[in-house]
Amino acid sequence: MLFFGAPAAALTRQPQKRELWSHELRFASSLDGPVNFVIGGFLSREDKDFDVEVVATNELGLPLGPFDITKDFFLDGPPNAAIFGRTKSDELDQEALFGEVTLEATDKLSLTFGGRYFNFDIVSSGLETKPFVGFNNETRAVDISSGSDTFQIKGNASYKVSDDHLFYFTAAEGFRVGGTNDAAINPTGVPVPEGFDPDSLWNYEIGWKGGFFDNRLVVNAAAFVILWDNIQVEGLDPSGAFPIITNAGEAEIDGIEFDVTIRPIAGLDLSFGGSWQDARITESQPLSDPLSPSFDPNAGLKGDQLPNVPDFQGFAAAQYEHPLTSDLDGLVRIDISYRGSVDTQFRETSPFNVPLDSYTIVNLKAGITNDHWDLSVFAKNLFDKRAQVDAINSAQDPFSFITVRPFTFGGHVAYRF
Repeated sequence: MLFFGAPAAALTRQPQKRELWSHELRFASSLDGPVNFVIGGFLSREDKDFDVEVVATNELGLPLGPFDITKDFFLDGPPNAAIFGRTKSDELDQEALFGEVTLEATDKLSLTFGGRYFNFDIVSSGLETKPFVGFNNETRAVDISSGSDTFQIKGNASYKVSDDHLFYFTAAEGFRVGGTNDAAINPTGVPVPEGFDPDSLWNYEIGWKGGFFDNRLVVNAAAFVILWDNIQVEGLDPSGAFPIITNAGEAEIDGIEFDVTIRPIAGLDLSFGGSWQDARITESQPLSDPLSPSFDPNAGLKGDQLPNVPDFQGFAAAQYEHPLTSDLDGLVRIDISYRGSVDTQFRETSPFNVPLDSYTIVNLKAGITNDHWDLSVFAKNLFDKRAQVDAINSAQDPFSFITVRPFTFGGHVAYRF
C-alpha cells in the first residue's frame, strides 16, 4: 500500500457472519390415473454481516495495534494501526409457490408442465467506519432496498422407445436474485455500482437415456442451448482495485454432454463422461469500443467467451466392490476429474485477465461396508495438484488465486439404523 508515495505494510481483516433460515413444504400425489401433480411453497430468510478492518503491520506482518476507529496510523503514528474500516449488512427475504402436473398421455409418452412464482426483497446498508486519510474526511454510507417478483415456467416431454431407452425434451426458465456489491464503500472513493440486477435464462435440452445388454452398458447424452439475459458476471471497479458483480447483457451457451457406465463383470463399474460448451456474450458491453472516451479494457465484445467457463470438462471413475465375508463387502474406488483452461476476463488482452491452465485431480477411496456400517479411508487430490480455480485479479490483489484443496487424507465412518 502507498500513502502519498510512502509504502505502508498492512493487513486486512474481514470477519463475516451469515445466518440462514429456510423451509420448504411440498405435496406429491400418487394417483392411479394418468394425472399426478406436485404443489409446494418455499420460504427463506438470510442475514449477512461483513466487516473490513485494515491495520498497519510491522516487519513480521503482525498488527501494530488494535483496530481503533478513533486513532489513525498516518496521523497519530504507531502503535496506532487503523488505516481503513467499513461494515455492511444484508437482509434477503425469498418466497415462492410452485407446482407441476404430469400427464401420462400414452404408455410411452409423458408430458409435464410446471410453474413457479417467486418474490425476493433485499435490504442492504453499509457504513465507512474509518475513513482513509487523504481520500475523504467524512464517513460515507450506502442504503439500498430493492426487490422483484417473477413467474417461471417449464415443460418436459419424454417418450419411451422401450423399457431401456427414452428420449426427452425440456424447456425451462430460470431466475437469479440481484444483490449488492461489498466494495460500494471503498477507501479510494472511486464510484462503484451499489448493486446488480437479477438475471434470467431459458434452457432448451434434448436428450437420450439408454441401456444395453441388461444394463451392463448405460449411455446418457444431451444437447442444450442456454439463452441468458442480463447475465451476472464478476468484474472490477473503474480503478481495477476492487472485484464487483455487474450485469453483462445477453449471452448464449451451446453444448453437449454425456456419461457412460460399463459393468463388464459383477461388482466392477467403469464410468466416464464430459461436456463441451461454447459460452459467449451475444452483444457487446457498454464502453467496449476502444474509440470511446470512457473505454473499459475489461468490457467484452460480442462473441467473447464467458470468463471461467472451459471449452471441455470431464471425469472418469472405476469402482470395484466384492464380498469379503457373508455379510461384509470390500470397496475400492478411483476417480479423475479434468477442467480445461479458462480466462478470468472477457478479453484476453485485458490488463486484469489471468489465463488459468487446465488441471486434473485424482481421488482414491477404500473401505468395507455391510447393511449398517460404512468404514473407509480416502485420499483426495492424490498428487497434491495446486490447481488454480479462479483469480481475484485486481490491482490490489494481483497475485491472489483461489485453488483446489491440497492433498487431504482421512477416514469416514457411518452407521445406518
